Amino acid sequence: PAAKESILPLEGALAYSVSQNLCPSPFQLVVERVHDLLYLRTMSALMAETGLKGLDPRWSLTPLGGAVNIPLFATLTGSQAQGAQAFLLESRPDLPASLAGEKRLLTYGQFTESEEAGIEDLFDPDLYLGLINALYADALNRPLSESKSLTAEEC
Repeated sequence: PAAKESILPLEGALAYSVSQNLCPSPFQLVVERVHDLLYLRTMSALMAETGLKGLDPRWSLTPLGGAVNIPLFATLTGSQAQGAQAFLLESRPDLPASLAGEKRLLTYGQFTESEEAGIEDLFDPDLYLGLINALYADALNRPLSESKSLTAEEC
């Protein structure tokens, strides 16, 4: 096995290389999780297919793996972010003082009537429930509705 001292420069070079490739586009929209990326890409494509305006293709979407990774990501990409960079999150996390006033941190609640919201809250409730009911039709004893949620026994 290699000595710890000989590995350290290689680890540093690898970390530098990775950080240089975190921003493949000058327009970076960072989301918390992979499902956020999938929803946004799918809905944007569906909007474009129907003649509505979707996300500008210049924007690169990057899942971050949770809001806890914002300080590290912002530090690694801060010096190389040449265009626009925004973070779209479920809620505003506790951040270090250096990022606390960050205006690029957006929450789904800013686009809905709920202070605590996830990406699913951007959809019309009837549309979303219709999708869930269609997807889980075989597993549900009765369709979900906005007025009444199912108990564990009903699922």
